[in-house]
Amino acid sequence: MARQKAAGAELRDKMIDVQVTGAEHALAKALAAETGESISAIFRAWLREQAKRKGIAA
Repeated sequence: MARQKAAGAELRDKMIDVQVTGAEHALAKALAAETGESISAIFRAWLREQAKRKGIAA
């Protein structure tokens, strides 16, 4: 598996397979363009936020 280093964490490509509609993909691309972040970075931030809200992660 290809590996990258980002923000001190080791990342692995294709850890999960998230299926989205064309419209959802377009929204993600627009958000990424607006924020200057990658779609992956936006998803990871959202995932961490949800886990914190549910009390799963610190």
